[in-house]
Amino acid sequence: MKINSFIQKYDIGTNKLQNNKATICSSVQGKHKEDCALMTSNGYYNMQQCRLSFASSKFSYNTDISKQDRFKGCLIGGAIGDAFGAKIEWFSIDRIKNRYGDTGLRYIPKTQGIYRVTDDTQMTLFTCEGLLNSYRHKGRTDVEPDYNLLYSSYKNWYDTQTKSRKEIQDKTLLMKNPALYVKRGPGNTCMKSLKMGIPGSIEHPINDSMGNGGVMKTAPIGLMYNKNPKLAFEVGAKTSALTHGHPNAYIPAGFLSALIADLVNEVPLEDAINNSIKILKNYEGHESTLECIEKAIEYSKSDMDDVAAIESIGYGGRGDEALGIALYSVLKYPNDFKKALTAAVNHSGDSDSTGAIAGNIIGASVGVNAIPSNWVDKVEHSELLEIMSLGLEILEEETDNSCTDDEFSSLEERTENDILIPVE
Repeated sequence: MKINSFIQKYDIGTNKLQNNKATICSSVQGKHKEDCALMTSNGYYNMQQCRLSFASSKFSYNTDISKQDRFKGCLIGGAIGDAFGAKIEWFSIDRIKNRYGDTGLRYIPKTQGIYRVTDDTQMTLFTCEGLLNSYRHKGRTDVEPDYNLLYSSYKNWYDTQTKSRKEIQDKTLLMKNPALYVKRGPGNTCMKSLKMGIPGSIEHPINDSMGNGGVMKTAPIGLMYNKNPKLAFEVGAKTSALTHGHPNAYIPAGFLSALIADLVNEVPLEDAINNSIKILKNYEGHESTLECIEKAIEYSKSDMDDVAAIESIGYGGRGDEALGIALYSVLKYPNDFKKALTAAVNHSGDSDSTGAIAGNIIGASVGVNAIPSNWVDKVEHSELLEIMSLGLEILEEETDNSCTDDEFSSLEERTENDILIPVE
């Protein structure tokens, strides 16, 4: 199925994809997509729920979740976690409790009726666009992307943070959205490295930054390269190294990408973590990231208070610490999206980034339908993230065929015309 026909099939109303692909039901307003079902040649087929227990009795895995649900859950879940932690980023836990009570923040603060995201979600969107642009030229998801195109997409994000829309003549898909020009705490390392205009690499690091800006934007890589977690790890690490030169930044990005790749293919969480650890150990400088991961696993099985456990891992400003905090939260509450994100943001550190990464992970694990629908509806850029997830998922069917300019333009036109984003 080509991208243009894919986009046409996801117009308003109920559309059935042929050849046993996912069926997506849309509301008349084109807002929140409802439950997915699998199609057979004879119509709908209701799968029996299958749960696999592993490691601990608290873990269960529902295989009655479509892959597209997991794609959407990953991206939208990340945005929700980002918005959840945005208001308390770098607040001390005492300040959080003084403001929101002894149990901390338990709801997502609204601004003008929506849950506002930060630069974490903005850059995740630009990662999606860079991957789609790379696919437009390479037409495959079984080889590395064009990193120059990914870097160019990040430069486009940089332009939205430093220029007005009027100053930019040749706007890409995302650059046509006014809301993406709003500054939401852009990270210093990303801004400084992109200002230089020279992409970094693992072999030739552009700086020695360990910041979480290297990992918080890479979840879409796990979606695009989900058939090959080892490749996803490599692409995630190399993409992170475009802006962040330290292993404690780019190795967590590789780990997150490989983990997401496994999760959307129904690999149970602990198995997916173990698989990614095996890949991680092949990378020089992995020790600190591995230590954070091992702490997350150990503490999640203990009776430690969540805040104490998390702050024993770190505060999330570094990539390895942010990954560890996110993993702890999801391992502690693997089947409860709300509880996992609540733990991930209620600490004295970089709450929006740890919330975003945790949201990516648990969203890929439990799927979008396990996320409260009001959270999905009200998080900023929800519809745009959904369209990006649909685009990335359909690329799996295109690995042997290149995507023409007309086909990619169809995706751009669908997104630009149908996605209405609040403007501040």
